[in-house]
Amino acid sequence: LIPHPAGEDRLVRCPGCGYAATADTASFRLPSVDRAATEPLRPVPTPGCATIADVAAYVGVATSQTLKAVFYAWERADREPTLVFVVVRGDLEVSEAKLRAVLGEGTLHPASDGLIRAAGAEPGYASPVGLDVRSDLEGEGVLVVGDRSIEAGANFVAGANREGYHLTGVNYPRDFAVTLLADVAQVQPGHLCPRCGEGLEMEAAVEVGRCGKWGTGPAERAEAGFVDREGRQRPLVMGAYGFAVSRLVAVALEAHHDEDGLVWPPAVAPFDAHLVSLARSDEERAVAERIYGGLQAHGLEALYDDRSESAGVKFADADLIGCPVRLTVSRRSLKQGGVEVKARWTEDRAVVPEEGLVERVRDLLDSWAGL
Repeated sequence: LIPHPAGEDRLVRCPGCGYAATADTASFRLPSVDRAATEPLRPVPTPGCATIADVAAYVGVATSQTLKAVFYAWERADREPTLVFVVVRGDLEVSEAKLRAVLGEGTLHPASDGLIRAAGAEPGYASPVGLDVRSDLEGEGVLVVGDRSIEAGANFVAGANREGYHLTGVNYPRDFAVTLLADVAQVQPGHLCPRCGEGLEMEAAVEVGRCGKWGTGPAERAEAGFVDREGRQRPLVMGAYGFAVSRLVAVALEAHHDEDGLVWPPAVAPFDAHLVSLARSDEERAVAERIYGGLQAHGLEALYDDRSESAGVKFADADLIGCPVRLTVSRRSLKQGGVEVKARWTEDRAVVPEEGLVERVRDLLDSWAGL
């Protein structure tokens, strides 16, 4: 990810230790709590409380003192949809990207009220308290995924699975079980860094590359493997990576331009140098041709402008195109002993003898530091 105000993704970064991740996958640390003084479970009427904010205000607690129930229908090939009951602290949201990673294959959709009620839960007033929770992904009972935030608190307010009622004094694992306990909460700015504990920052960014660790699952399904040193059959560990080349170039140019045009970073520039010929005589043109050939012979790509346009037009076009180095062959530069050399990112100019030109161009390309 590359930070950019127009980016459609969100980059999470820690200013303290440098931790970075996408907003969909970033982890964060919740403050520890004293769980010693637990209260008894008690039902309380909560008429007309349809949201976490309503419940918290009615009972008189912070939203972080509540448990939120989020339901999904998990669909897999050749199987009936499975209800996924996610429990997260009330001040947090569920990251569907994290949840998909925990569950593996299949797709997730919002669950219908009928599917929720078939599991014994009441929409709007649900919790895993009193439900028959399965012990593993393929077991019998309700599939409950608990976010780790349910461990960062005590005496929660949660649904009673009865319309118009909630429970106070709810504690995990005393009052309910989960099938899986995992990090499935969505990070927000200000959450604590999982490494150093400093507040996390979030900014817009553009994705230009992606790495994926698939593990052995795809290889096992495809029966793709190898024989190890002991002669045992092993599945391949698979992964993938990719780069969006056109997007990478676009982002680089968004970050590197000025009022006159583009400023190509040397690493992605289509040409190393823009050779501008202001030659008026055959002799001067021959010098420009020789310089162009010399650059090519030393592995430097040059855009050669020998058009019959004015110097102003050629220089304006060179700035607009934005090649890293501009080389100008003119009567004046030749009288001064060589070729005028200018980096696109500076106003400094120097006349360099022809024999030292290649080295000077390479030095300028190497001096780029994203200015």
